Amino acid sequence: EKQKLLKELEAIREKRESARLAAEAATRAAEKTERQHMELAKAHQQLRAEVAQQEEELHRLAEEARARNGCGRDWARDGPEKDALVETKLKIAEAHDSLAQMKQQLNLNR
Repeated sequence: EKQKLLKELEAIREKRESARLAAEAATRAAEKTERQHMELAKAHQQLRAEVAQQEEELHRLAEEARARNGCGRDWARDGPEKDALVETKLKIAEAHDSLAQMKQQLNLNR
């Protein structure tokens, strides 16, 4: 009877030691996972900041391109100022056309 109890006690001790070792291994694995998570979270934050900076730069460059190309802006307000500008541009275009015709006529007459 005593031998049986001693064997059971030894089996329980072995199981307890095995459980303790497994718990320590699990704790180490959890700590390692936590460290990796913290590193990834830090890298994620850095990447988010970089992406935000690049998006701001892209937006700025797009705005500059729109401004250079004149998109999104009226070149004059509606009203008499715009009408005067349109009329002036038409007169300039007509003058250029007349000038080109005169030059062509002079070349033909030579």
